[in-house]
Amino acid sequence: MIESSVVYILLYSAIRENSIGMRVLEISLFNRLLARLRMTSSGPGITVLVAVVFFLLSPGSASPLHSASPSADNPTAAPAEAPVLVVSGDMDYPPYEFLEDGVPTGFNIDLIQAVAEVMDLSIQIDLGPWNQVRHRLETAQVDILAGMYYSPERDRHVDFSVPHTLVTPGLFVRQDSPIHSLEDLRDRQVIVQQGDIMHDYLKKTGLTSHIIPVRDPSQAMRLLASGRHDGVLLSSKMQGLYIAAQYRLDNLENVAADIPPREYCFAVSEGNWKLLHQLNEGLNIIKATGRYKEIYDNWFGVYEQTRWWEDAVGFLAMPLALVLALIGAILLWSWSLRKRVNQRTRELKESEEHLKTLFRESPAIVTITSTVDGRFVEVNRAFERLSGYTRDEVIGHTTLEIGLFADPDDRQHIVDRMDSQGQAQNIEINLKSKSGQVIVGLLSATPITLRGEPCILSVFSDITERKRAEEEKKRLESQLVQAQKMEAIGNMAGSIAHDFNNILTAILGYTELALESLKSGRVLDEKLAREIMEIRHSAQRAAALVQQLLIFSRREMIKSEVLNPSEILLGMEEMLKRLITENITLSISSGDGVYPILAHANQIEQIILNLVVNARDAMPEGGRIDIELVGTVLDEAYVAEHPEARTGPHVLLTVSDTGHGMDAPTMARIFDPFFTTKERGRGTGLGLSSVYGIVKQSGGHITVFSQPHQGTTFKIYFPASSAEVLKKPPAPDEKEVPGGTETILLCEDDENVRRLSTEILESKGYRVIAAANGRDAIALAKRTGGIDLLVTDIIMPGMDGRTLAEHLKESLAGLKVLFISGYTYDVIVDQGILDAGVNLLMKPFTRSELLENVRRVIDAG
Repeated sequence: MIESSVVYILLYSAIRENSIGMRVLEISLFNRLLARLRMTSSGPGITVLVAVVFFLLSPGSASPLHSASPSADNPTAAPAEAPVLVVSGDMDYPPYEFLEDGVPTGFNIDLIQAVAEVMDLSIQIDLGPWNQVRHRLETAQVDILAGMYYSPERDRHVDFSVPHTLVTPGLFVRQDSPIHSLEDLRDRQVIVQQGDIMHDYLKKTGLTSHIIPVRDPSQAMRLLASGRHDGVLLSSKMQGLYIAAQYRLDNLENVAADIPPREYCFAVSEGNWKLLHQLNEGLNIIKATGRYKEIYDNWFGVYEQTRWWEDAVGFLAMPLALVLALIGAILLWSWSLRKRVNQRTRELKESEEHLKTLFRESPAIVTITSTVDGRFVEVNRAFERLSGYTRDEVIGHTTLEIGLFADPDDRQHIVDRMDSQGQAQNIEINLKSKSGQVIVGLLSATPITLRGEPCILSVFSDITERKRAEEEKKRLESQLVQAQKMEAIGNMAGSIAHDFNNILTAILGYTELALESLKSGRVLDEKLAREIMEIRHSAQRAAALVQQLLIFSRREMIKSEVLNPSEILLGMEEMLKRLITENITLSISSGDGVYPILAHANQIEQIILNLVVNARDAMPEGGRIDIELVGTVLDEAYVAEHPEARTGPHVLLTVSDTGHGMDAPTMARIFDPFFTTKERGRGTGLGLSSVYGIVKQSGGHITVFSQPHQGTTFKIYFPASSAEVLKKPPAPDEKEVPGGTETILLCEDDENVRRLSTEILESKGYRVIAAANGRDAIALAKRTGGIDLLVTDIIMPGMDGRTLAEHLKESLAGLKVLFISGYTYDVIVDQGILDAGVNLLMKPFTRSELLENVRRVIDAG
């Protein structure tokens, strides 16, 4: 800050000689310097010092700034009559400014008059109540205030000169008061002058909320002397001493306020830099000539005199303090040493008692036994409570004598572990109580030496209830797995109905075609063979699907085996496609290097099915499900972040969807049994808890990543198995409806149903244009032109049948539509897929049913 101030002063000295036009810049520069000094931590002395240096560089009365006087540069200028400046101040702020018999007097009055004299200023002094004169200055009704304490808040409304006085605030109390410092005023009743800087200080610091504002300092001091309130806080200690002497307030005294001195300045209206410069220059002159000291001593000298012995004490205070401090330090060290010795002795005794208490009252069983023969040396109360033996019954006897270990060899195993590893940690053993009850626990033991004899300190934690809880948990998890199987089967039943119906449609249709060929007497062996092969193929598909359901729902003990997870995943692809709706895209991939795992195929299938069902339910509007298998290795860094995981090679199963995702509270509970976000009747909340249980059973690890509207990703790590997968043996091989000539657009995503329907319709003379999806159907319709009837499946990948029909009706007015679906009529209508009353043919349908419905819709009015 000092360096910055010097730069300002040098800049000022460089520009001050230029011209009278630099007046505003000079004053502005000086005020910026004062503001910077006040905004920093520089003390008031630095502010005054820099101000004095600044004005020593000033040209004084000969400066070009005094433009009212003629000069060599302006020889023709005539002197102008100086205006009368109105000076105001507090009418009752002794000894700085006050009225005595109606005449303004005081330190500030003498000071402003001296400045006006050396600067040739005409002034008129008019004192009044402080709040009024302060307001008059802020509204430019007066030119100068002879005294005003600086603060950043006040500086926003008026401009301040350099401080003409540094004033120490004063705290006054009655002589019998318990208040000895500023902190003692907290929450006390404190008297201040209304609008004074100390009034602002109390409001700003919040030292007390009991502020008593009065008109003037004299009233404040007299009020305190009368026994009212707790203290007076004045902006000037000198002022308080002056008032106490003037009014003989002998029962009041000054105590240390510990408030930094305040800058007491002249104040002018905001922006009146010319006048401010003149006041600063005049103040500089009277300080240089000694006039300022005369005025100061006249008003305050009597209060600043010190007695000779006070000076002597001040001179000798530091040496005496050092000597006394040294003596005190020696005495304190000696006393402290004795105290520490006594304290240490007490601490050792207390520590011994603490150790005895900890040993005796520990909730775990703690025993000390002889290393040689296992003879009991000491036991605690937990041993007596859990074992049923009293201390007297076991001290001096061995563990074998009382039959403490359910397996007598356990003690030797513990000793062997200590010999090889130095100690035994968390060994699960069974103890037998006096009543014969088995206590399951974890035992830790370490060798100690007690009175020269090698002993074993053992701590046994009872985990009997925990073991029972674990067994119960396993039982419940088994129930959860079975319950989840049933839930998954229920979910699959509705989804698979559509595919069953497609398969059965093909079986029935091709059977009818074969029968029709035989009835007509046509001997087309090749065609007949193909139709019969299609029947067999469809039947095999149905049989395989039924077999998968039977395997999945079989209730039997789960026996882990070495599996190839890739084979399981790829073998489920068709089942998963039937499980999801047709507006969901399914992607399945299995990378190279996928290790074998030790698990049960049904459980792996259940994990995948549960995750896919959840993903499907999270995407009612459609989306994408990605399933991937890769080999990976978990290192120490990963396990450090996921303590439940294990290092080494793993198989990573990732199931991701683009559904609505989950928030943090939902993710925290997804593995809780019976927790579900699905509506009532749509889920039991057992799916993910079963997944979690199966993963833990397999020694695996599961993580979830999800955000609302960002989808969800499950990552499941299965430990790799070093064994080889056993190869499985290969599976062993296994009234006449009228037609027409109308053009029919057929849209069906199932190839078998599409080909069958085309053959049936073409056999009756219809012109059939077949498409596998809505996009192809629209393109064919544009190329073909006139379409008499649209026959379309309802739920298909991409564009559904309803959307296709609405799109085609825009360009083909009066287009007739026949919807076909493998879902039931109730499901189609209840879920809002189609409106009630539409033309709907349910799968599986026969040849005659298809022909009859097509003819009926075409012939309808």
